[in-house]
Amino acid sequence: MQKNASFDIDKYMSQTVISNFEVEDSSISSTFGTYNPHVTTISQNLVQKIQNLSDLESTRRLYSQVFTHRIGASALANIQTYYNAQDRLAYIQASDTALAKAYQDMIDSGECVSILYGIDGLILDTFAQDGRILDGTFDKEQFLSGGYVVMEGATDAEDSEKETQPTYSAGDTVELNGQQCQVMAIVADIPTITEGVNSNTPNFLSFYLPADTFRPIYPDNTLRKLFFDVAQEYQPQAEEMLIDYRNNVDSSLNYTAKFTLIAHYQQQTRANTVMGFTLCQKIREQYTYPIIMLTEKDAETDKITGLTLGADDYITKSFRPLELVARVKSQLRRYNLEGRVLHQVKQHHHRPYQAVAGKIKRYLGTS
Repeated sequence: MQKNASFDIDKYMSQTVISNFEVEDSSISSTFGTYNPHVTTISQNLVQKIQNLSDLESTRRLYSQVFTHRIGASALANIQTYYNAQDRLAYIQASDTALAKAYQDMIDSGECVSILYGIDGLILDTFAQDGRILDGTFDKEQFLSGGYVVMEGATDAEDSEKETQPTYSAGDTVELNGQQCQVMAIVADIPTITEGVNSNTPNFLSFYLPADTFRPIYPDNTLRKLFFDVAQEYQPQAEEMLIDYRNNVDSSLNYTAKFTLIAHYQQQTRANTVMGFTLCQKIREQYTYPIIMLTEKDAETDKITGLTLGADDYITKSFRPLELVARVKSQLRRYNLEGRVLHQVKQHHHRPYQAVAGKIKRYLGTS
């Protein structure tokens, strides 16, 4: 695959997609979507069409449910150990009183908002890649047999594999909806799988169960994401099916096609376009403040590229000045509400906390 000197397509793809195609429900696709576990974008009709594709190689399902969890003694102790280490708690107390209060309320009540994922297929293989297991060991077949849960760790910590994670420990027993599960492992979060699923729902702990275990607990929940692979020669045909479905059945359908993204990158010959996308990617790798792209390129693939590389908004020319002002104000409101300003602390002695500040917000269930 041809590469631009300043933009590694292979690296980006490995961090962005785990399959040839990814289909999302409408609450994920919309920037301002509301969490809805019963959304019907990924209908049984669409699932059947995907299953009938020529040379379908594999599929992976993702379900989710937000719930209030009574924190066990082990996890509560780990949470306190984590935030007391390296002066994290002192830092958030000095930087954000609301965040500090949320943390204390959680410790006092022993409860927190959490999210439970139901997963299967090659999603599980991703757990064992690139040192993602932070504690314990992951055995796919044993996990699928039932009775086990995998926890998500705070991977933005200074040394994730050596620190006490702010969650349950491997080997602990957790009660989920009346069922006893043993914690098999602590895994690093994988944004390519869960990104957007709970973006508007603050949560503290994240649990992973096999999809076949999740479904009987929440039988009415529909798919949040569906990943699937198709033989290379049939990928254009698969995308045509998705486009036809969106045009004629459900206009809210959003999907990502890996081969289309790759082809689009390979077609980027204009230096200013490549520079803009590369700059956006590089900024997003280190900072979390809003990025708005202003461009004359209005193709759908250009918009997808800009947004997946980290832009918060994509505006094409020509636009009204007042619209631009409104969009800037909207992004600034979201930025401040999410507490992302914590990431921009520039004093040298605060650098260890820049990496964890955003995660703290999500873990403590604050906005």
